[in-house]
Amino acid sequence: MKKIIPYLFVCLLFLTENIFAKTNPPSSSPTGKTNKNHRHPFWVISVSGTVWNDANGNLIQNGTEQVINGTNTGGGVVTGAVLHINLIDGANTVIETVPVQLTGAFTLVNVPENITGLTIQLSQNQGTIGQPKPATEIPANWTNTGENKNGQGGAADAAADGEITLTTTTIGITDQNFGIQRPPVSPDQNYTIASPVINSFLTLNGTGAPSSPGPLTGNDDEDGILGTGGDDIFNTVIIAGMNGNKLFYNGVEITTAASLTNYNPNLLEVQFTNVSSTSLSFIYQSFDIAGAGSNFPTYTINWASILPARLFEAVATLQGTTATISWKTADEKNTSAFYIERSINNITFEQIGTVTAAGNSFGIKNYNYSNEIAAVTAPNIYYRIKMVDIDGKNTYSNTVVVKI
Repeated sequence: MKKIIPYLFVCLLFLTENIFAKTNPPSSSPTGKTNKNHRHPFWVISVSGTVWNDANGNLIQNGTEQVINGTNTGGGVVTGAVLHINLIDGANTVIETVPVQLTGAFTLVNVPENITGLTIQLSQNQGTIGQPKPATEIPANWTNTGENKNGQGGAADAAADGEITLTTTTIGITDQNFGIQRPPVSPDQNYTIASPVINSFLTLNGTGAPSSPGPLTGNDDEDGILGTGGDDIFNTVIIAGMNGNKLFYNGVEITTAASLTNYNPNLLEVQFTNVSSTSLSFIYQSFDIAGAGSNFPTYTINWASILPARLFEAVATLQGTTATISWKTADEKNTSAFYIERSINNITFEQIGTVTAAGNSFGIKNYNYSNEIAAVTAPNIYYRIKMVDIDGKNTYSNTVVVKI
């Protein structure tokens, strides 16, 4: 009997160690290898990634795009801000949390293997293990461009929301990357101009001085100054502040929200059509290369009063295949040139000629311009004259038609 008791004790000890080993296997290191110095109640793998400044919004970190310093040691998203990576299980509970490093990198080392429904969350809010998921927030003036899983961890990410849905296997996962960037900021613009003439046009491409309405503009930390022309995009939103006046882009009146793709400052103009008004305003928004929109500033132009129209009338005649457009003015003041414009649909006009203006004159002055139309096949041709002053203000004549 004395020999049996030690034997049973050894067997019991062996069974206990084997049960403990199966329920408490070695944990994974950041490389996915086991670490015998730590034990967890489940098999785990490591998951790593990077947070970077995705300036162009394409979810691929190129050579010029910097990583995001997730610490508060300076040079980060904002002074004093700290970014965290929280691992959330299917019950919406935090099971691990790590900081984003100075290099923008992070590594979760206790990620359960062979699990679906996990979430990696990027947030200013550090999660508490065992507690519900905190709010997904990044610092003010930054926005999520999206998440790139680089073909790992299950289905590709579908929403730019600072979260990655993760499915694990028995192999460590890398390159679970978060892109963030700063959207542009656009300023309110407020101008006061000399009294315009009724129905005259003003192109919004001035210097930006108080009396010279400038282009739509925005400033983007990644892309620089927006609004100088090229591939910039702006939205305009018409509000009641137009006060009966009109806004045009490329000759087409803007009456509802419009997107000005490949914005050209020389094509945006206002027309002063309400003689009793003393101001107009509209809202605009700029967009950066990543497609992020700015705030919604207001563009305002003020004046003391609108002046009555100067005599500016046009007529058209047809002789054979030559159309002659004649017009007259009265009391010109600082006029620069007349631009003859033609259209076949009375909607879209093109410039076909220029006549030098008198500059300053008193009384009636007559002008004319001849246009060969043998090659035109449309039944009607529409003409109008655009009078441009030295200071850039425009006034259009009445529209006349030639029937072929």
